[in-house]
Amino acid sequence: MGKGAVGEITFENDLEEVSKVIKDTMSKVGISFTEEKVHNERPLTKIELYGKCGKTFRSWGEKVIIEIIKTDEGRSLAKARSECIVPTTLFDYGKNKKNLEKLFQELTKQLKVAGPVWIEEKIF
Repeated sequence: MGKGAVGEITFENDLEEVSKVIKDTMSKVGISFTEEKVHNERPLTKIELYGKCGKTFRSWGEKVIIEIIKTDEGRSLAKARSECIVPTTLFDYGKNKKNLEKLFQELTKQLKVAGPVWIEEKIF
């Protein structure tokens, strides 16, 4: 059982554009992009992005998973999850939530948001 945060944000932009902007933005907010999984269904309906944050005096590091899903309205829903790399971590001092807040804040400057932004802390 470990500490983390989850969040969602919907964009007017298409799936591939959102994926590209998120990959470009991750490094700006301290998340190192590590992997992309494209689900090659036709039409393309989902892309998963993976990243990680390094050790700090507050944490041994976090992994970040972002799932971008094409919605029926042609929008893109980004579901994000940040969790401590060490699964027994009980206190993250808000680091996981801050990871998502910084990412979403930067994304709203570059993409058109189509709904409310939601982030909450969670124990996995």
